[in-house]
Amino acid sequence: MSDTTNIKRRFLNSLKRGTGDAYLIAKAHPQIDFSNEIIKGALNIYAYDGQCEGNRAEYIFDIISISKQKDRIRKAVLKGLATEQKESWNLTHLFALVKLYAQQNDTEAKGCVSKLRSDLPEGIILTE
Repeated sequence: MSDTTNIKRRFLNSLKRGTGDAYLIAKAHPQIDFSNEIIKGALNIYAYDGQCEGNRAEYIFDIISISKQKDRIRKAVLKGLATEQKESWNLTHLFALVKLYAQQNDTEAKGCVSKLRSDLPEGIILTE
């Protein structure tokens, strides 16, 4: 197994656990493309208990910020929010992540946030 494969495996394991090691690994190895692993972490909340741990949007957003594939990851996140079918911790997590893009004046993200809020069934409120 190559060093790159081992590093990517360590990165993904850390990302799933929500530890700061993922950020440090990505920062220490800018030559490695972690975008597939980041997308997995962005589209899936790996928290053991989403209600207790909350979303990891800021954590993932910080990791995205040092990636060389920011646009690819952003597109995957926006698509993920648009296609998430069920009310789940993933939906809450994706909404919070897209909201971070919207807060940085990302027009497409703002549109996604507005659309999702208007499409939600009555009584469902996303506050993240």
